[in-house]
Amino acid sequence: MAKINWSKVVNYRAREIQIHMPGCPTHYTNVQRAMDTLKNPAFWMFVVAVVLINTFISPRNLDNWGGFIRVTGIVSVAAVMYVSCHVGLLYLHARLFSEKRTVVYYPLFWIFLIVLVVVSFVVWMAPILEPYDVPNFNIVHEMYPVVLTRLMIFEWLFYCFFLPIIEKRGATQGIETVVLGEHTLKVLDILYVQVMEHHVCIYKKEGELVERSRFRDLMQILNDIDGVQPHRS
Repeated sequence: MAKINWSKVVNYRAREIQIHMPGCPTHYTNVQRAMDTLKNPAFWMFVVAVVLINTFISPRNLDNWGGFIRVTGIVSVAAVMYVSCHVGLLYLHARLFSEKRTVVYYPLFWIFLIVLVVVSFVVWMAPILEPYDVPNFNIVHEMYPVVLTRLMIFEWLFYCFFLPIIEKRGATQGIETVVLGEHTLKVLDILYVQVMEHHVCIYKKEGELVERSRFRDLMQILNDIDGVQPHRS
């Protein structure tokens, strides 16, 4: 049997990406879902909470109003950089491994590089804090292990607890199902549909499903769902 080149079957934005975080259930996503998560206000509430915790964790950051504002501003920009790096790496995984059916992403592996980028930025911005005598913003190798440890904890909490809540709330706003034969399928679980002679093969995250049906009948069902635009390709 010839090996399938999945880049010709599934667009990179829909390529399944498995996120493996130790101690957490495997998280399934793709580039499009990652972008949808960024549009969720709850996600940015989590980011704001992380920024505030990292700002208030050092009492000296509160010694004067000017120093507090500048520290909060720098940490906020660093947080956006951190999120952007993760999203960029998800995009690169989907692009560079386009021939594979499933791509695996390890946040705790890439966090070492991302934190180095973020800490380097913070240290580079440190001169604007000198008049306020703000600590721990001067040397990369002193700041790196502290920030790395904190962000590993936040990363683990995010994938184990917070992200499932975000996705569950988003899903409950418009879960749609498709009834095909004796099977009821969630639209969001369908990766793609392949038509064969007198059969339709549906590829899901859990595996494959072959059903005796006409492809045009399934397309007619999907046409009635908001936000879904089925087409032959």
